[in-house]
Amino acid sequence: MMKKAPSITCLFVALLWIAVVLSPCPVAANPLKSLVMPGQLVTGHAKYEQQCDKCHDQPSQAVTNALCLSCHKEQAQDIESGTGFHGRLKNIDARKCKGCHSEHKGRKFNIMALDKETFDHKDTDFLLKGEHLKLSCSRCHTDGKKFREASHQCSVCHKDDEPHQGRLGDKCTDCHNESGWKKTEFDHAKTRFALTGAHENVNCNNCHADRRFKETPRACYACHEINDVHGGRMGQQCDKCHEIGKWNKPKFNHDHDTKFPLTGKHDTASCDGCHKSNPFESKPKTACISCHEKDDEHKGRRGDRCQDCHTPQGWAKTTFNHATTRFPLRNSHATVACSSCHKGVLYEDKLSLNCVSCHKKNDPHKNQEGDACEKCHSDKGWRVDVAFSHDLTRFPLTGLHAITPCAECHLTTSFQEAETQCAACHKKDDPHGQALGRNCDRCHTPNGWRVWSFDHAKETRFPLEGKHEKLVCTGCHKHPAEGEIALSRDCFICHEKDEPHRGAYGKQCGRCHTPQGFNLLKQRLR
Repeated sequence: MMKKAPSITCLFVALLWIAVVLSPCPVAANPLKSLVMPGQLVTGHAKYEQQCDKCHDQPSQAVTNALCLSCHKEQAQDIESGTGFHGRLKNIDARKCKGCHSEHKGRKFNIMALDKETFDHKDTDFLLKGEHLKLSCSRCHTDGKKFREASHQCSVCHKDDEPHQGRLGDKCTDCHNESGWKKTEFDHAKTRFALTGAHENVNCNNCHADRRFKETPRACYACHEINDVHGGRMGQQCDKCHEIGKWNKPKFNHDHDTKFPLTGKHDTASCDGCHKSNPFESKPKTACISCHEKDDEHKGRRGDRCQDCHTPQGWAKTTFNHATTRFPLRNSHATVACSSCHKGVLYEDKLSLNCVSCHKKNDPHKNQEGDACEKCHSDKGWRVDVAFSHDLTRFPLTGLHAITPCAECHLTTSFQEAETQCAACHKKDDPHGQALGRNCDRCHTPNGWRVWSFDHAKETRFPLEGKHEKLVCTGCHKHPAEGEIALSRDCFICHEKDEPHRGAYGKQCGRCHTPQGFNLLKQRLR
């Protein structure tokens, strides 16, 4: 019998085995992938040609965005922040990197696939407007650099065109725009020196010598020293007195711009009489005595507040009125000599306004009632129209308290030591044994113990309903309460002994029973 010729499949397997055995080391590492690879990678990816898993997800061999972006981190960041070209692409999650960037096209293939003629720059972070629309791409995007590395800073591209030599910084857009360098939109009002008044029509070079801008002084005196008719005697703050419009129109008004209006004889006094030097550096004192010490006929005994008695109209006219102080002199005080109270130098000794400061030796209460004498007495005299109202104290007398003798509560002459709490006096009258606390006034009034009112539903969180409504207070309140009354609202606390279930249904009796009685269920158990 004749032997059959080897099949095509057998020949392919044989050739594949030979390729595995005889191939060089790099290819031998994965000979099958080398044989089925569709073509060489581009130059930038050539180093990964034997590392297929760098771009292909195993074992499906699919090319995913995640693998691309794991290497291309700048593009990943753009997509994450929504900036740059890749960040502005629509539906970026649905797009595949390989949709724009093809591989295995050979070393010389341009994987960028960017058409400069049709590319729309609005898809980037730098919109082209004005003169920029006329420029070729190479003016900003130089060879050897990525497109994203092109600077957005005007001064980077226009360094040679900048006539200010860097003196104005790099914020060119503050004055210029893309329409051209010669068209400026600078608003001097946005600086710290708005051009108003006479400055509005001044030539720029008058202030900005040698095109200096940053170091231009803003003080008036820097430019107008030669115009100073005062010869520097009034200082260098020209704007304190003059307006920007004209020098001969001063705006300074002593009555409104200072704390010392010129009235009376001061109105005719010369400026040099008070202002011996620069008024803005050394302000003269405003006290009368600073200028009129030699005119003081009291020789300092009445202090230095001349204006309390005298006016700028002249020394002879006095106007002091003790009523302008915090202690007007009335009744018995009206005839008292000044020296009776003012022992030392006037105004230096701060006198107390309390009666006891002068009348302590006349106090028959030996200070038991404090130092507020005026509560009962007046300046008409100690025994004249003595008035005291218990209603003005912290404990107004109402009901039975109004007819109670003072000695019942005030056991000593120290009246203020009397207690204001009911239990302090009526502890022995308390039929509850303090089980309802010490705040008797929550239920009772001064009109009598039997006159009482207490709404358990409004004043507590436990309304008395059903069987609870007929209970006496001590049925629940059994123990003395020193502070706030705090009883549990839990049924089980009081009815544990009545509970027939022996705890089988828990302690929340209210889930089944009502205050109307244990035999009335709120719901049927099925």
